[in-house]
Amino acid sequence: MKLRKHQGGLLLFALWLFSLGPIFSQSSQEFFNDSNDDGLADSTINHWIEAGTKKWQQLLRSDIDSSLIYSRRVVTLSRIAANDSLLFQSLRRVANSLIQKGTLDTARMVCGEMAALLDQSDYYQVFRYHQTLGLVEFYEGQYQKALKNHFSALEAARSGDLESNIPAALAEISRVFDEMGQPLKALDYARQDLDFTLQNGSDRSKFIAHYNLANRYVDLDSFKQASDLYDIADSLAQLLAIPVFTDAIILSKGRLYQQMGDHEKAVPLLRQAASSMQKSGNRRGYLTARINLGRAMNGIGNYQESVTILKDTYNQLIKDGFQHLAQSCREAYAKALYESGNAREAYKLLDDYRTIQDSIRGEETSRTINELEIQYQTAEKEKEILAKEIALTQKTQERNRLISLAIFLALGLIIVYFFQKQKIGKNKLLAEQGREIQNQKIETLEKEKKILAMASMIEGQENERTRIAKDLHDGLGVLLSSVRRQVQNVQQELQKLTEIDLISDTEKLINTACEEVRRISHDMMPDALINLGLSEAIRDLAYQVEFDHQIKTHVVIPELKIQETLVINIYRIVQEFCNNSVKYSNAENIYIRIVETSNALNINLADDGVGFDLEAARSGDGIGIKSIESRVNYMNGYLDITSSHGTSYDIIVPRLGH
Repeated sequence: MKLRKHQGGLLLFALWLFSLGPIFSQSSQEFFNDSNDDGLADSTINHWIEAGTKKWQQLLRSDIDSSLIYSRRVVTLSRIAANDSLLFQSLRRVANSLIQKGTLDTARMVCGEMAALLDQSDYYQVFRYHQTLGLVEFYEGQYQKALKNHFSALEAARSGDLESNIPAALAEISRVFDEMGQPLKALDYARQDLDFTLQNGSDRSKFIAHYNLANRYVDLDSFKQASDLYDIADSLAQLLAIPVFTDAIILSKGRLYQQMGDHEKAVPLLRQAASSMQKSGNRRGYLTARINLGRAMNGIGNYQESVTILKDTYNQLIKDGFQHLAQSCREAYAKALYESGNAREAYKLLDDYRTIQDSIRGEETSRTINELEIQYQTAEKEKEILAKEIALTQKTQERNRLISLAIFLALGLIIVYFFQKQKIGKNKLLAEQGREIQNQKIETLEKEKKILAMASMIEGQENERTRIAKDLHDGLGVLLSSVRRQVQNVQQELQKLTEIDLISDTEKLINTACEEVRRISHDMMPDALINLGLSEAIRDLAYQVEFDHQIKTHVVIPELKIQETLVINIYRIVQEFCNNSVKYSNAENIYIRIVETSNALNINLADDGVGFDLEAARSGDGIGIKSIESRVNYMNGYLDITSSHGTSYDIIVPRLGH
């Protein structure tokens, strides 16, 4: 309904000006001076409404009784201004203050006034109405009705793109599911709330989301997750400097310790929360803190004080109409009574507790039956509609039969045509695939042939190296040694005749030749590789490089037990790398590292030299890089070369049989 402007509005303005006192900056004299200007009068009312609303927001977090006074004054101003939208929001604020005070019957009456002003096309109003009514029903213990209203609020927030209000709806749904004994559903909606808020919400919304999710984890005994979330919420509360948020964190941390069984730590926190909330007028929070304080007292065995606290709290809850909190209090109060020796009264409380729980479950069962009945009625209607459709189909079936037959024949011919076309295309595709497979087989055979040829070539090279090394050592080496001994004999005889050393230079040349033959033979096929294996042969090679060329070598290599076919190729790769580093890199350090795994060898060869142009090396006349790549390919391995600041070869060689 629409309001009409009050005819005696100006006089009422003046009376309200004196009653509202210091919250308004404009004086009564200023108002009367401008009383002939209707536009200024409207502006003044809006100014008072804005100031009163701001005061309500401030006091709701610290003094609920005063917040209720200001919210009711703003309602009266909104009626005078004949503004339905302002009146609706003012009534909502009154309802919120009443809920905080626990005056639920009056809060429900205010919701009825809101419903009379509700504009269904205004999604924000729809959201606020269902949210407020849902809160009233929640604290009355009517969880099914509360859940229905909060889902309606969520739908309105999403339909109206009210991103800042979606988290509030998700949080309330989570809380209702938690009270209904469905903690996993409660946790799911709390997570949705936090995920949405982290992307779209303010710091205030983030505090509420972290706080609500922490509460859900406490209910599931997931204390570590709850504690971490409380710490984040506490940081946000300190940043926002909102007392009601700080009080809530203190209460929740006390409840967390209580759930963890550390009642000694819980008691002082719960006392502090109860005291602070009582001073601020947050009655619901105060009573909640008192319930948890009574439970903590039970935990430390102080049953007499627990009885005193919980009895007073229980009576206040019943008086205020907080049914769900009263139900929570009954169980703790009954335990305190029983432990303090008053078993009769404890049993009576527990009986009331069970009766109410059965009533809640009965309400859920009734709701399920109603849903099944609706589904049954819907099915019957669908069955009736289906019967009518069948009758209509039978009437037209004869007429459509010939048409259908003709269509089927035409479709059959079309299908046959496309089937044959598809078959021809498929055969063509199969032929192309066959040719492609054949070409791949040919390429594979050619590749295997190349690998076989390469293997034969490398094997032939190694056999030839072995033969040459043997011939040098056993043939020319022995011969040169004999010549040296003969020359030494001749020199000894000559020294008997003269002091002139005629052939010392010749002996030196022969010694040099013997050493060179020994070196060439060692390079061709080192004794350490034959007698001691790959690991010792590489260490010996590194020692020779360090001794001959003063380049520091760093070797990390285990005792390797690998296939003989891999040994010589790995040694030649390491040998070729060392030769290249000595000749071209101007390196001060060479690093050789081999790591053995269950199915491969990981080889890293590196130096700190000047590096080289890899592409130029591959395209040039040198055979060093090409030799290493050929051996890696022969072993079916992987090679990666980097050369900028220094040179590094990373090689992976699979073990045979893997």
